[in-house]
Amino acid sequence: MKRSYHTDLAIQFQLGLLDSEIYKKIPKSTLHVWKKKDFSKFIGSDILFSDEKIEIIRTFLSNQTLLKAAKGLFYIYSTWISITANIRGMKTLLRKNREAITKTIDLALQIIFQG
Repeated sequence: MKRSYHTDLAIQFQLGLLDSEIYKKIPKSTLHVWKKKDFSKFIGSDILFSDEKIEIIRTFLSNQTLLKAAKGLFYIYSTWISITANIRGMKTLLRKNREAITKTIDLALQIIFQG
C-alpha cells in the first residue's frame, strides 16, 4: 500500500529539519522525490520560509537552552491566550495583576534557564 505524507514533512526534509526517527521510516525513493521537488511554487512559501526564519529555527533546534526557552514561552503564550480569550476590560485587569504576571514570567524563565 502506497503511503501519503504531509507536505510539511517534505519541506522539513528539504530544510534539514526533519526528525531523525521520522527520517528513518521514509523510503529512500520518497526522499529522492522530496529532494527534487520545488516548494517555491507553493503560494506563500516565500513568506513562510525566508532564510532568516529558517536560520532561527535551526538555531533553536540545535541549542537545548534556546529550545527549552521557546517551549516555555510558548506555554506561557498559549495559556495566556486561553485565559484572556473572552475577557472584557483587559487593560484594567493587566494593571491590577502586574506584579503576579511579572513574578510568573520570572519564575518560568528561571526554570527554563536553570532547569
